[in-house]
Amino acid sequence: MKKKIEEHYRKKHKRLVILLSNRAGGRQNAEDVVQNAFELAIRYRYSYNPNLQPIDVWFNSILNNALRKFKTEEKRMGMSVEYNEEMDEACPLLEWEDDMINLIKWEVSKKKVPMRQALYLYLFRGYKPREIVQIVDMSNAYVRTSVKEFKQAMQKKYGELVWT
Repeated sequence: MKKKIEEHYRKKHKRLVILLSNRAGGRQNAEDVVQNAFELAIRYRYSYNPNLQPIDVWFNSILNNALRKFKTEEKRMGMSVEYNEEMDEACPLLEWEDDMINLIKWEVSKKKVPMRQALYLYLFRGYKPREIVQIVDMSNAYVRTSVKEFKQAMQKKYGELVWT
């Protein structure tokens, strides 16, 4: 997968920098955003599932999130931000029985692509919401809310599950 990302970098780097120049506030900023996006892509390469979407779509989500983060940090320059880690827990399902895992996988598979990918990363790969937003084009609040609603829907549909 790393080679696929490197190949994507060689093919698309210059074009992406040009495309982002206006949105990022100049060529140098665009270079930084594109470079950061490729670093994130390499870090989260195991989250890419070619069966869900092509690499361009997956990478564009990462790129858009890197640009959004860059713009947010640019606005907050010099300000400190406190972040409550309490709700930012990963949810690996390793201790669950195979039947329950298959049931949850089936329910996740019925969701649309961005939500399906976010739930998959959270439930089966153990990614935290703040890590998921760097991969999937969603806000942290939306990921958290969606996971909470998914868990509630599963409890309502199937009764008492592992989630409390």
